[in-house]
Amino acid sequence: MTDRASWAIVTIAREPPDVIRRFVAWHLDQGASRILIHFDDPDDPCIEMLSHLPQVESVRCTPEFWAALGISREKRRMNFIQNAVRKHGYDRAGEAWVLPLDADELMLAGPGRSISQLLTAAPEDARVIQVRPAEVVTLADGDERDAFRVPMNREECRRVYGDFWQFMVRNQGLAGHNAGKSFVRTGLAPFRMRPHWIEAPGGERIIDRVLDRNDGFYLLHYVDSGYDDWRRKLEYRVRLKGYRPRLRERLGDVLERGDEAEIRRHYGLMHSFDARQTETARDLGLLFEPGLAFEEVVARYF
Repeated sequence: MTDRASWAIVTIAREPPDVIRRFVAWHLDQGASRILIHFDDPDDPCIEMLSHLPQVESVRCTPEFWAALGISREKRRMNFIQNAVRKHGYDRAGEAWVLPLDADELMLAGPGRSISQLLTAAPEDARVIQVRPAEVVTLADGDERDAFRVPMNREECRRVYGDFWQFMVRNQGLAGHNAGKSFVRTGLAPFRMRPHWIEAPGGERIIDRVLDRNDGFYLLHYVDSGYDDWRRKLEYRVRLKGYRPRLRERLGDVLERGDEAEIRRHYGLMHSFDARQTETARDLGLLFEPGLAFEEVVARYF
């Protein structure tokens, strides 16, 4: 009988304790052999919180750590920092596969499916398996359980978003990334780490298989952490091209007018569905409502 493929998660984090607990407990419950967390704050109190878990390795990102990687933490953009940390974790992995994630992302295998089984059954020449995202969205029906929207085609986007569709269609109806994240087999020839896939030295994108909701696998993306956090980061994201061009231009115009009520309205347009949108998205099969119970999962480990 073939041994099940082991897999590890690599991330860099600066998040509240509840987010870290959810991230760690969820992925241990999904079958991760090891979770390697690089703490951007080397004195993060979450390091002690995780110390009882042998499957979790905490790396303190001290000045010495950045120097060893040959990186100036203050001068480099976050994408570069994240890719360097992901590659550092990959190079250290003893597992068969590595999954680089952000702390606001959770990989989910649906009912009757298993991440370990997926990776064990992968052909020997499969290097990268990508899983498409499902993005958290607030629904108007008041249900407190988390709901997620999945990538939409052009017509679906028009039907769900109405007049606002033109600002959401470029990203397939999502506010965050629409690519997903990828399991990368260890032991590969040299490559460049990217946020959603890897690249060969010549720049060729390497993705051997893509999974989505039809396959029963989801990358749950908690891109929305509330209005206050979104508002605090908005100018930064608009300035550094954190959104697609048309949406970024629209948000830039709203910011320039300085109307806080209008800014809040756009947050709602991007991160929530009213009753009509909810019904339309459900009818089109664009909502994933798994009824997650994080309290039970977290309690198994903390």
